[in-house]
Amino acid sequence: MIKYSKSAFSQKLFAHRWGMKQEDLNAMALRFLRAFDTDDLNEDPTGEPVNPTIETKTINGVYLVPIFGVLVKHMEGEGVVDYDWIRDEISKGIEDDEAQNILLWWNSPGGEVLGCESTANFIAEANQQKPIISYTDALMCSAAYWCGSQVSRIYCSIDADVGAVGVFSAKPDITDMLKKQGITMNVFTSHPDKVAGHPWDHMSDEHKAMFQADTKEEYDKFLEAVTSKRTISDEYLTGWDYSGEKAVSYGFADGLINSVAETIAFIGKTQSVS
Repeated sequence: MIKYSKSAFSQKLFAHRWGMKQEDLNAMALRFLRAFDTDDLNEDPTGEPVNPTIETKTINGVYLVPIFGVLVKHMEGEGVVDYDWIRDEISKGIEDDEAQNILLWWNSPGGEVLGCESTANFIAEANQQKPIISYTDALMCSAAYWCGSQVSRIYCSIDADVGAVGVFSAKPDITDMLKKQGITMNVFTSHPDKVAGHPWDHMSDEHKAMFQADTKEEYDKFLEAVTSKRTISDEYLTGWDYSGEKAVSYGFADGLINSVAETIAFIGKTQSVS
């Protein structure tokens, strides 16, 4: 994985589309930008230590893969999970002869669209080789739900948040701020599309439409993936997330289980979930 500089992370933040709620992205961005100031990504900006990573392991025939954090592509640090790591761990679970099932234990608000679709497709294909189950007692939202929905069964606790099927991107416009500071940006480009979305240039209606179309295209892929596995009414696929009982009632999950330990015990009793 790659450790990002502060400037590179800022570019990543605004250049990419995200499958997560805006407030969660804001919190992640604040934490990382503060951490860059101290060169320490292992400490929370409040001063509290970040929870340690829980290792993957096989328990009673269940290969447990804990996915705790924002989902990203080629990025290292506490509080984020690389899509490639998820795929590698699932591959290990498939190769583990002691494991009859793979359990993805989610605590993620979502993450980057980049890497999400291919990971979701990988999970769907892996599920054909060995049954995969998703469980959350916290968050399985947006990009995490895109990936987590491509399995045999989904379970959640009564107070977990599940769903948030949607995509967004944000492009700041700082031209008025620069003007107040007496700064004029002279931009020279081979084509207007090359600088579309840069913060120091007013975005044209044409480019706004292009970014909206790109976002809608990703959402359509998200929607297709979810509805290929689950029956959920369109009225609940607007980007909102739902707590446990509603998540089950609306079709986002298959049942309520109190804890990951109980989920492992339940899977163990059935030996194989299909």
